Amino acid sequence: MLGVALIVIFGAFAVIFVINGVQLFRSAAQLPLPAGAESQRRGRALRVGFGVTFASEGVVIAVVCALLAINGGYAYFAPAIALVVGLHFIPFGFLFRRRIDFYIAAWVVLWAIAGIWLIASQILAAPLVASLVGVATACGTAAYGIYMLRVKRAIMAALDESVHPVSPAN
Repeated sequence: MLGVALIVIFGAFAVIFVINGVQLFRSAAQLPLPAGAESQRRGRALRVGFGVTFASEGVVIAVVCALLAINGGYAYFAPAIALVVGLHFIPFGFLFRRRIDFYIAAWVVLWAIAGIWLIASQILAAPLVASLVGVATACGTAAYGIYMLRVKRAIMAALDESVHPVSPAN
């Protein structure tokens, strides 16, 4: 029953995040373009850094899973993937100059390491550890999503204010 509840909760979060992402993408044309050479360099660096980080994450996950599979370490798949996912937030913290990325990274990485240790020490069964690490990772990414919703709302409010400026009261 708990599993079903978690699927419903995190499924609802996913739907909310996708809807808000689509809304932000649709509004992107209304956002002002960066002005000046420095802003354009920063924008390019953000795009390249973002792309390289995501591409690297995918490659590292594939390599780690292949190595685990070759060596019969299937039990370690979930915490190993969570470890890579957690680590990918670190470059984002530097790239976007946000502390939240470091907090999310720490949360997910600690749970991943705990999962690896729990499996290696045979304290808990691997499927239970995979579930715990999965829920912890989902909580971390949901917290990140909630933070991004706040960022989106601030962007949309600023955009709305620039389109419909509020006159100061007389």
